Amino acid sequence: MFNRASFVASFPKTIERLGRVEKMSKDVLMPLSRDLLLMLHTDDKNQGDIGYINRTIAVLSPANRKAFMLFMKEFTGFSTNDDNTMFAKKSKKRYEAVQAAALAWLDDPLNNFYSWIDRQKLEASPTLIDKAYFVSATKKLLVKGEKSGMSHVDVLEAMFEGGLSINDLMAVVDRLGYEFGETATPEREEALL
Repeated sequence: MFNRASFVASFPKTIERLGRVEKMSKDVLMPLSRDLLLMLHTDDKNQGDIGYINRTIAVLSPANRKAFMLFMKEFTGFSTNDDNTMFAKKSKKRYEAVQAAALAWLDDPLNNFYSWIDRQKLEASPTLIDKAYFVSATKKLLVKGEKSGMSHVDVLEAMFEGGLSINDLMAVVDRLGYEFGETATPEREEALL
């Protein structure tokens, strides 16, 4: 049973202890995030050794682990394992470019894990979706539909159930200059893109 008086009496010490732990985590991760990248990218003996980063990830809290994985994806040039819990291997195509970018970023002594997180929050904005996004998504849906035994008509019917209307379809037919019964041509389909 919840004891309100006990909670109120112990709350200041609990918050103080939590604040110390949070500050300690931040005080450790700020320089460690830089040192891990420097060890990965510059240490002659251990260059390319992702083990130090993986061992760090293993001991982080779930919230810090998720953010730290994103941070390290940005600056390591390594791919993750299948369940996205640790780094597996160096990307042959991307590593050198990521290494150069990471070292340039590390030139500023104020750059660290937490400054990167703060910058991500500032730069986060709604993703703008353009026509190309929908073209790509539609192609993927049609392939998945075919693999599931659905025809293009079945997929289109599902899109109508999802919110498209016959008026929308007629507007597209009109925009492309089709007459009823006319066969689509690659040139006219290209006009959609």
